[in-house]
Amino acid sequence: MLQFLSNALSAPVVAAAASIVFSIGSPNFALSALLGILLLSIFPMLPIFYFSIKGSTDMEVRERQKRTFFFLIAIACYIISSAVFYLLDYHEMLSISLAYAFVTAAVMLVNISWKISVHSAGVAGPTTAMVYVFGLWLIPLYSLTVLVILVRLKMKAHTLPQLIAGTLMAIAITFLTYFLFY
Repeated sequence: MLQFLSNALSAPVVAAAASIVFSIGSPNFALSALLGILLLSIFPMLPIFYFSIKGSTDMEVRERQKRTFFFLIAIACYIISSAVFYLLDYHEMLSISLAYAFVTAAVMLVNISWKISVHSAGVAGPTTAMVYVFGLWLIPLYSLTVLVILVRLKMKAHTLPQLIAGTLMAIAITFLTYFLFY
């Protein structure tokens, strides 16, 4: 059950859901949602999937030293996504793409010397974006971040400081991104 919850609330799953939510206001919902799911969720995960099949990492890339390569690929996908949504003039998807790029870059930099939780960042960031765009009535969505923290602690995947750091970093960077670019 814990592994199911961890997978269901992983960054790629939440990114796919966020792509659907933020595509609702786009001129072409289907195109926006499809591009978002591909560029924010599927393409960043493909290398992890490939290398886990080869046996050189696991799906969660637990070894901190192996994460940088995958972060760089994800950041490239998020920058491409930002450019695509800028060109398509899909402002909502541009903003979430920029937030993903900035949060992932920050997580990657911290990860050089200390393991930080991508799971908690991957839920807290999009939640912050939704609260910023749609209003304070969505604050209860942060309960999903609390659930992620509890699950990842129970699984012994992270320490509490790693989970809190991922959460707070994603909230701060996403808020700042939306304040500046939305």
